[in-house]
Amino acid sequence: MRKTGLYVLLVVLLLATMAIVAPFAGANQLAGPVAPGAQDVAAAAGGKVEFVPGHNVPNAPMAPGAILFDNGPLVTHPGGGFGGADASAVQTAIGLTVYGAGHQLSANNRVADDFTVPAGETWTINTVTFYAYQTGSTTTSTMNHVNLRIWSGMPDVGSIVFGDTTTNRMASTSFTNDYRVLDTGLTVNNRPIMGQVTTVGTVLTAGTYWLDWQTGGTLASGPWAPPVSIVGQTGKPGANAMQSIAGAAFVALLDTTFPQDLPFMIEGSSSGGGPTPTPTTPPPPTPTPTPLPPRCPAGFSEVTLVNEGFEGTFPPAGWVVANSTSSCTGIPDWTNTDPGARGNLTGGSGLFAVADSDACGSGVAMNAQMWSPVLNLTGYTDPRIVFKYDYNDLGSADSGALDFSTDGGSTWSNITTWTVDDRGPKTYDGTFVSTSANTVIRWHYIAGWDWWWEVDDVAVTACQAPPTAVDLDDVSASNGTVTWAWMLAVLMAVTGVSVWRWRRGTN
Repeated sequence: MRKTGLYVLLVVLLLATMAIVAPFAGANQLAGPVAPGAQDVAAAAGGKVEFVPGHNVPNAPMAPGAILFDNGPLVTHPGGGFGGADASAVQTAIGLTVYGAGHQLSANNRVADDFTVPAGETWTINTVTFYAYQTGSTTTSTMNHVNLRIWSGMPDVGSIVFGDTTTNRMASTSFTNDYRVLDTGLTVNNRPIMGQVTTVGTVLTAGTYWLDWQTGGTLASGPWAPPVSIVGQTGKPGANAMQSIAGAAFVALLDTTFPQDLPFMIEGSSSGGGPTPTPTTPPPPTPTPTPLPPRCPAGFSEVTLVNEGFEGTFPPAGWVVANSTSSCTGIPDWTNTDPGARGNLTGGSGLFAVADSDACGSGVAMNAQMWSPVLNLTGYTDPRIVFKYDYNDLGSADSGALDFSTDGGSTWSNITTWTVDDRGPKTYDGTFVSTSANTVIRWHYIAGWDWWWEVDDVAVTACQAPPTAVDLDDVSASNGTVTWAWMLAVLMAVTGVSVWRWRRGTN
């Protein structure tokens, strides 16, 4: 009898626990093991953290019409996912865990985020595109329902100005060419992200509005809404998305303690808010700028000795690359192949030279040099070097040195050194002192598993003296033969371009 009473008590407690937990099932899909059907969590890992320009790209529009608002980005690694598709990575290295937020029609879960119609504008909203996935789907979308509401303020606080919680407004759905993955497994393909284009057809005047929505699908998992994802950041600045579980009040959508935003795209047309009318009174005359003084002394001319954009064979003719790099699984040298797929961040265009320690992988000790051709600066003054660059520094272990040598590379003198971030587009413009016939310029990058140094559009110029006149006085000839030895010695001692001037010669 006592055992029977104990069993009854245990059953009652179990049912009570299930009643408490059940409404939260499917709230968020996390990256690792917790309660089945509720969350999924990856162990946090240490690692370097930095926003990487060129990684995040805008969401691709999926409906015709002008984009009025894009609350992205979602893609973190363009072309870095399964089969060359894009990847949207959960950044476990910086403590993020959420694959996606639950907004399942079947569980009456919803998500919400805001947008603003700028002052003076009126928007005609044709469509809104949302993003969701169901774990285990193929690239054929399994989404079959989206309903939405637009609020004049925060959900449950403002007034509903459009939509309801029952009407299916989904017009189309398709694969976005993007997979939701972990940063430790970019090519996993079991969470293909679908875009759902919804028909709206409403007009909004200036102000801040909130969208809330939920999505239905044919699979058991989700649908889940992947959050805005930016490489090296735990959330988008100003992130304030919300979530309602099983019809309860909306609360902040967090990944652990980090506020999140949700990607969506509004398309349509805008009126008003055009450019400020031109004033009726004419503007004051534009002042004439004072011309800069010439770089070279009067009578001198500026001569270009190097002009290199790294577009062809690398290293270019006359250039030298060398390294004493160890433990690099990528390219240990300077190259123009962009091993990190970062794009030209210098402000230049096309190909560029880069030493990329990040692309070498963990454990690398990078020591890479790039030398210019040997320059003969005999007879020149004021040599100058100009180039575009992007220097991405991680810590005290990495540096980028610009050096020059007057003995063909046996010894070096430093012009300047980068030891902190100096992100492009940037232009270096500096001078150095050399009149040597064996002058070489060097870009010397030293790093562990850090970031990179990009260089493009290198130009080396110098000032050349005006032509020098050489007077040959009292030249005479005997028996039709002129003695030239002394005259050649004089000419060879003159630098630059020489002009011969004959005076009082006899023959």
